[in-house]
Amino acid sequence: MRIELPTLEDAKIAQALQAARGIRSEAKEVQTSTPDRCGKVFLKLENELLLGSYKLRGVINALDHHHRQHGKNPKRMITVSAGNMAQAVAYIGKEINCPVKAIVPESAPRAKTDVIRAFGGDVEIRPMTEVWNYIENPLSDPEHLLIHPLVTPGILAGYSVIALEILEMPVRPDALFIPFGVGGLTIGIASILKMLAPEIAIICVETDACPTLQSAFRAGKPVYVTKGHTCADAIGTPRVVASCLELIREFKLVDDVVSIAERDIRSAMSTLHLRHNVKVEGAAAASFAAAINSKFKRPMALLTGQNVNQDLFNEIISENLEF
Repeated sequence: MRIELPTLEDAKIAQALQAARGIRSEAKEVQTSTPDRCGKVFLKLENELLLGSYKLRGVINALDHHHRQHGKNPKRMITVSAGNMAQAVAYIGKEINCPVKAIVPESAPRAKTDVIRAFGGDVEIRPMTEVWNYIENPLSDPEHLLIHPLVTPGILAGYSVIALEILEMPVRPDALFIPFGVGGLTIGIASILKMLAPEIAIICVETDACPTLQSAFRAGKPVYVTKGHTCADAIGTPRVVASCLELIREFKLVDDVVSIAERDIRSAMSTLHLRHNVKVEGAAAASFAAAINSKFKRPMALLTGQNVNQDLFNEIISENLEF
């Protein structure tokens, strides 16, 4: 599997495309207090973008790349996704009148699969073992556009625009906390930040329930990890994609990896909602939990999404009302 790092030119082309569609997330500074630190944390509000996540950034850039290569829309789009990516693909598919098939794991929340179907997408729910096979062995069909989280041309450049937006802030963070799923978001952002602002630490965030990147770093190679119960459905894969791990290590894209306990993820979700009026899903809450408990002076939490089943969200908020 070959993964292409986005160039600065790629990122700037993607930024212009996103600007034309009004895609840009705000950065918000909030005051926090934990037993270990008291200070401010930046929130990068990707959760407040259209469809409630950052995924449109990559999808529209992938489609634009396809247009520039082929001069026409694809006959069909296929994606493999925990939910947020598939929502974005289905949305774009409806916009251009292109059929969409989304292969999603059994853990995908209905809050995500219902939206995919509402946009006309065909949802195929598969066991995680099958979904992961599609990730590690991408489908190949010249008639279809595969929207893959790592290898589709243009995807990572779409995510790299987040780095450009961070660099435009009047006060830059000294560390960026990124929820680690398949790894495309990390690679897209870090490839630009390490080029232009290597002083900003890149910290990947996982859950205690599925520390796949940490396990790979310790073993020196991808290893299988059995995922435990967690509300952070968008992160935690059976293992790290080998070529993704190779890029991260070769280009030193990641400075550290931390894993967050389930109770801290749920507490962070409540804190964001009750104190700061920000709704997030579990993966984004993990990023915030890591940031507020770090030793950095100006940490930034990348809040990647807000698409969570309402019943689960209500349950989590209720159990933390003392906050």
